Amino acid sequence: MNDKNGKEITVGARCRFYGFTREKWMDGTVRSIKTEGPMAGNARVDDGDPNNDDLHTNGFHVSAWVKPDHIEVNE
Repeated sequence: MNDKNGKEITVGARCRFYGFTREKWMDGTVRSIKTEGPMAGNARVDDGDPNNDDLHTNGFHVSAWVKPDHIEVNE
């Protein structure tokens, strides 16, 4: 799966994503990529601690399934 600029999206990648609930681009981390089922083709991204993927303890404010064209992978 590639982001809006054609860069590969991988689990653990630091990125910017469009948070519809906040109506702005936010810094985040790709936590998983869905390949099957209703959210297939989307990546779960959150704005919590990039070194802690446990949603209970990473301090996130926004966690969402995001379409690839709403993700920009950082260099």
